Amino acid sequence: MFLGDSRFSTQESRLHNREELARVLRGVFSGKTREQWLQLFKNTDVPLSPVSTLGEALSDPQIAHRGLVKKVTDPESGEVKVLDILGLEHDLFQRWSGLSEHEGAIP
Repeated sequence: MFLGDSRFSTQESRLHNREELARVLRGVFSGKTREQWLQLFKNTDVPLSPVSTLGEALSDPQIAHRGLVKKVTDPESGEVKVLDILGLEHDLFQRWSGLSEHEGAIP
C-alpha cells in the first residue's frame, strides 16, 4: 500500500502529505481493535505498547499506587478524578475556571 506510493516514500514527501497520510493511517488502524493490533505484533521486533483511555488510566492499580490519581472537587461537577502525571500539588487542582468565566478579563 505505502511502498510504491511516492506521496509517502521519503520523509519530506510524508511531511508534505501528512494530512493525507494521517487519513490513510486512521483508516488502516480503525480496521482492528487495540487488542487485535497488540496480538498481531506480539512476537515481532516492533516496539509498541497500548495507549490507555482516561478511564483505564484512572483505574490502573500501578498509577493509583504511584499517587497519580487525585480527587478534586469542582463546584459544578462535584468530586472528580484527575491524572496528576506532572506531580503537581493537589491544591493546584482545587479550582479551574468555568466556561466563559474570564471572558471579559483579557483586553
